[in-house]
Amino acid sequence: MKHISYINAFLILALLVLLALIVTSSISLAATNNSLWTGTFSSMEKNPDSGDITGCEIRIVGSAKGYSGTIQFSNAWPGDLFMLEEIRYDVGDIFFKLSSGPMAGSFRGRITDDALTGILEIADYKFVRLHLPRKSSFWD
Repeated sequence: MKHISYINAFLILALLVLLALIVTSSISLAATNNSLWTGTFSSMEKNPDSGDITGCEIRIVGSAKGYSGTIQFSNAWPGDLFMLEEIRYDVGDIFFKLSSGPMAGSFRGRITDDALTGILEIADYKFVRLHLPRKSSFWD
């Protein structure tokens, strides 16, 4: 009779662990799998005559901490890749900071099915308007 109670206790414990794993993975997927908030947004293009590459590209992906992202600017020659910081969403709006690089500042905008648009505020109250269509990376 004791043997049966150990088996029952083991089965109950196994079911609880399985339930915890299901709940945890569901929450994780819900947090990182929102396709509207993730993607590649790019205005980068190559000038067919000069070969210069101009534009901007932002990539946002799901991560364990919510969202991570990178940004790259190009003015004739591709610039360095910088990490986006403090990415957050609020009722359809996106906010992030860029603490290093020539365009360090903060961004406020919106992501739609078609594009990421908004204003990057950089040092000395300069504003850069961005309209980046949702598409494959220039580098892909």
